[in-house]
Amino acid sequence: MIAYTGVTLSRADMIGDDEKIIMLGVTVLILERHVSGTRAQKKAAMAQMRDRRTIDQTLEDYRKHAAQCLVQFPIN
Repeated sequence: MIAYTGVTLSRADMIGDDEKIIMLGVTVLILERHVSGTRAQKKAAMAQMRDRRTIDQTLEDYRKHAAQCLVQFPIN
């Protein structure tokens, strides 16, 4: 959700490249530290999540859940 939102907002010129890179970095840290499976499995799971939501649904999910995700899956 965080990665897809970052890319979507960047493509819409709503955030800059620096913010997008931070969001992608947070995603990588969460995947490495809190998600089991191989890199290929994680990539496939992210693709499934991306494909089952519209852009509007993804942005709404981000608004609702991003803060809780960072509490549930700390990266520091």
